[in-house]
Amino acid sequence: MGEAMNISVTFDGKDWKIDPDPAVVTRGTPVAWRFLSGALATRRVRWTIEFASKIYSPFDLVGGAISTQTDESGGQHAASTEPMNTTTTGDYKYSIRAEDARDDKEIGQIDPRLIVTPSSDDQNLIKPQLGTARTERYAVPR
Repeated sequence: MGEAMNISVTFDGKDWKIDPDPAVVTRGTPVAWRFLSGALATRRVRWTIEFASKIYSPFDLVGGAISTQTDESGGQHAASTEPMNTTTTGDYKYSIRAEDARDDKEIGQIDPRLIVTPSSDDQNLIKPQLGTARTERYAVPR
């Protein structure tokens, strides 16, 4: 397992910055999102990370979404998700949404990418060799 990947998400109420995008990690690497925003039109923001399919995700998620909430403090919103280990390789487009936590009204949304590559452990798995299958012929009693 590698060092954790922290994906930085900044939002000013209109424009987003995701760093890195795409984020590239090896399978088994923990990933966390760090949210930062100045004062927005609402004091309470729900940040939701959702993968395109509830069953197709790089994590073992129930429901396919990760969510955290912030309350404005000192003129800004700041929060982080807990790091989660990536379990499935692939190229994932996902959605990050900011919503007013009081009325669920969307404030903004962006679709970055997360690419999970095979780990060194994956390279050591036994793989079938082409051309090694044998066909046996047996006499069938009549």
